[in-house]
Amino acid sequence: MKLRRLARADQELERVIEYLYREGPDRSIDEFRMWALDQARQVLPFDAALWGVGSFEDRRFHSTTTVGLPPEFPGIVERTRSINPAFQVLHDYPGVPVAVSELLGSGFRRSAIYRELYRPWKLEQILATATYDARSGLFALITFYRTDAGQAFSPAERRRVGRLVPHLAGAGSSSYFRRLARLNRVRHADSHVAVCDRFGVLHEAQPGFVDLLARHYPDWEGPALPFKVEDGNVNPDILPKPLTARIRPAGDLFVIEVWSRTLFDDLSSREQQVAQGLLSGQSYKDVARRIGVSPSTVSTYVKRIYAKVGGSGRTALRDLIRRRAR
Repeated sequence: MKLRRLARADQELERVIEYLYREGPDRSIDEFRMWALDQARQVLPFDAALWGVGSFEDRRFHSTTTVGLPPEFPGIVERTRSINPAFQVLHDYPGVPVAVSELLGSGFRRSAIYRELYRPWKLEQILATATYDARSGLFALITFYRTDAGQAFSPAERRRVGRLVPHLAGAGSSSYFRRLARLNRVRHADSHVAVCDRFGVLHEAQPGFVDLLARHYPDWEGPALPFKVEDGNVNPDILPKPLTARIRPAGDLFVIEVWSRTLFDDLSSREQQVAQGLLSGQSYKDVARRIGVSPSTVSTYVKRIYAKVGGSGRTALRDLIRRRAR
């Protein structure tokens, strides 16, 4: 009977994970986190929760979402980090759920962290899990709380949390960047995207963004970008070729796109439209109709494109425009 209950719980967990990715992308980041934590209740009973994203370098949150806790709670978590032994454990063992009361043993309720952080809100059982990217320096911390001291998180629950938390963080990040794309904050088809402040400190980053920067800057460690950002601007002359960056405001932050420049980037905007139409199998007339010019004008653009890429025919176009510019 117990094995069947565990099997059903594991099946429900997999259903919740699949649901996060399927239904999450249309939500704002704050809405997504609240909704996702509500989904987590289906596999893990809890009384309160904290979801924060930030930098392990200064151990501060860039953004937070709380359930069953006051708005000032994340700030208290930050202020008490020096007396919270769980922070270093979470850093050293990313993805591993940490039961804070067990970490401190019999001295938990006599500890300073209990008096200052947990007791004021009657938090007795704490299960914290962090995901951490050492290259970008970014972490996501998701903590579940229970107010009943006798209701410890079971080994099976901890195992399920260890499985769930990376997907909560991953689906949340995916939802965030897909929403940016829908808001037309992302414009280059081959770019990788991150969000930074005006000083170039990362707040969110796609894995591909981190991979591309690490390829061009092997010794880079975030969360500060490896190139200088001044008031939301990047000087293209300081970037190693063929790396290209574009930055635009998004509220108080900035969306930064990076990509490896190709010959396609050397085409004008109209030439790019024509090239994309041809590569998708459209005729000259189809392309002309779509962009609002005559077929003869499309023919002129095609001649210019072939002159720039150094070839002719759609095969040559497909092969050459993706080659890195020298």
